[in-house]
Amino acid sequence: FIGPKASVTSSAGSFTMNSMSDANITISQVGVGGGLGLSFIYLGDTNHTWSYLDTGSMVNAKGDVTVKAVGQEDITSVAALVNGSSGISASGNVYVVNTDTKAYVGHSGDTVATQVTAGDGVDVAAQDDSNLTLIGGTAGSGSSGALGVDVVTKNTNAYIGDAAVIQAQTSIGGD
Repeated sequence: FIGPKASVTSSAGSFTMNSMSDANITISQVGVGGGLGLSFIYLGDTNHTWSYLDTGSMVNAKGDVTVKAVGQEDITSVAALVNGSSGISASGNVYVVNTDTKAYVGHSGDTVATQVTAGDGVDVAAQDDSNLTLIGGTAGSGSSGALGVDVVTKNTNAYIGDAAVIQAQTSIGGD
């Protein structure tokens, strides 16, 4: 981020601020039991990815000004159980994923201006992609079951704050 009251000038080119997080998690658990067997995986993941120009900062660029935040979660888990007797077998996967991905210029509700001047365009963008794969299985001669649960909460925002002053020669956009 660019802090409050900071001033950045790019007299020869563009200004780009990219923040990226990339979580790649693979978990596997395989069990062999006799009688009563359980294979269970729980994963809790919280991910914050922010890219921003703080209140009162100034950015001047001859070219484009880009503020972008990208969050990516690739999570795979395998929970399996083989029960060699006539007992009870169970396997399960539970994911709780919380992401907060933000790209912004100034804050909502600001009274102090954040200023951006671009010789070309201004782009403020935020993106969050998640790929979750849950694999559960059981095998045995008795009773068996498998369960997969994912709880995903995403907060993805790109915005220009209330008091921001943006000047661009071509375009002002956001995703």
